[in-house]
Amino acid sequence: MDLSEIPDSKATGVDVVYPTMDEMQKCVDEADVIQVSGGNTLYAIKRWQELGMADILRSAANKIDGPVFCGGSAGAICWFEMGNSDSMNPASFLNPLPTLTEEEKNDWDYICINGLSIIKALCVPHYDVIQHNGFLRADASESMVKEHADYPCIGIDEEAAFVVDGDIVSVIEGGRNAKVYRKLYDSKRNEFKVLTMLPFVF
Repeated sequence: MDLSEIPDSKATGVDVVYPTMDEMQKCVDEADVIQVSGGNTLYAIKRWQELGMADILRSAANKIDGPVFCGGSAGAICWFEMGNSDSMNPASFLNPLPTLTEEEKNDWDYICINGLSIIKALCVPHYDVIQHNGFLRADASESMVKEHADYPCIGIDEEAAFVVDGDIVSVIEGGRNAKVYRKLYDSKRNEFKVLTMLPFVF
């Protein structure tokens, strides 16, 4: 379903260059749904912090009747405390160096990004995808998960959705047998524990 199928719905955006606090607050206060697109997570979070948008979004998330927050890729990572991000991928840069060779464009690694901490976990989007650097995201995230031992990681497949409603967590399978995983590195047992979260087929 898209917005055109919902009666009296409309999409609005915020000027990310020079918005005022009043403009940002009004946009968030009037929203039923806030969707964040994919892109460079590092840039997005830094920009929101500079503008004051980060605090506005956190405040809205604490409201009982607040908006629904959603998004994919960077738009998923941002709601978590941390995320496994491809923000060092030159393809996501605003102004990538024009002199980069194809080899240099593919020579990058995932980094840990601090999000808005609305969901207390480490998010790994595109969990079942091999990206430009040639590494499967599920495998590439293991060193980061181990570095944050005993802390939950949520791995989200390309066509799955991880849904949090208060204390209730569910999974929507959009296709291709897509799933969501809860991964944790147990420091006492020195082992990874991976739980496949059962989906609701949509």
